[in-house]
Amino acid sequence: MPEASVLIRALDENEWIGRVLDVVLTQTVVPEVIVLDSGSTDGTIASVRARPAVRLLTIAKDDFTFGRALNRGFEAATAPILVALSAHALPTDTTWLARLLRPFADEDVAAVYGRQAPHPGLDPFRSAEVSDYWRAEPSEDRPGDARYSNANGAVRASLWRAHPFDETLPYSEDHYWAEWALAQGYRVVYEPEAAVYHSHAESVRARYRRLRKQAVAEKTRRPAPEEFRRFVSLCKRDLRRVAKHPSQWRWVPYSPLIRGAEVLADRAAPERR
Repeated sequence: MPEASVLIRALDENEWIGRVLDVVLTQTVVPEVIVLDSGSTDGTIASVRARPAVRLLTIAKDDFTFGRALNRGFEAATAPILVALSAHALPTDTTWLARLLRPFADEDVAAVYGRQAPHPGLDPFRSAEVSDYWRAEPSEDRPGDARYSNANGAVRASLWRAHPFDETLPYSEDHYWAEWALAQGYRVVYEPEAAVYHSHAESVRARYRRLRKQAVAEKTRRPAPEEFRRFVSLCKRDLRRVAKHPSQWRWVPYSPLIRGAEVLADRAAPERR
């Protein structure tokens, strides 16, 4: 039995899937590797099939939710630790998996997640956000503030079987699962040394759609005056970040667009109570 099963969910990820698989397959801890594809048409499936050690599963695009994809993939896994990895989350080295698994030596640990670093070339605003959010120091989640992420995270298989991911959520199935585990008295550990390169170099429209799903799932809508103050504050922060780097001034017009997309996405969510 492998020590860990790594599940990679993919949809048109041919730009990254080969590189991600090659790093996963050369880890110091050799995992079972499963790719769950949800309708790729760009060569992703051919890249997976070119690596015989990888199992390929499929799910209909119309049936996809993050929770359902994870549950389908984990049902086929055999290891006691189940790892979720985004298809464009590239482990930084060959010890990534070993470091992610290390905290599970404590039986009270239900889940472990690693740091995410921005891909090179990302705009300075979002690059700074990714670096700021994913701290360099290890920590643990607390009830009501779960940060666990299925982009680079692992759960104990026995606990996942007792409580699978919510398949009805459009987003944030990872946060809800972590909150459940914390409520049961288990630990959720952040291990920054288990790092991957993971960020979204997306259009403003794609950013809006992604954040809208997240806002709806997490019910993060704020009062309109608070939203406006947040928009102004974020734009000011963006300007301060590029002020010291003249070569980045070309990104300035992009700031109000991405911050406006964030506000509009947030307004789509139910009001917080």
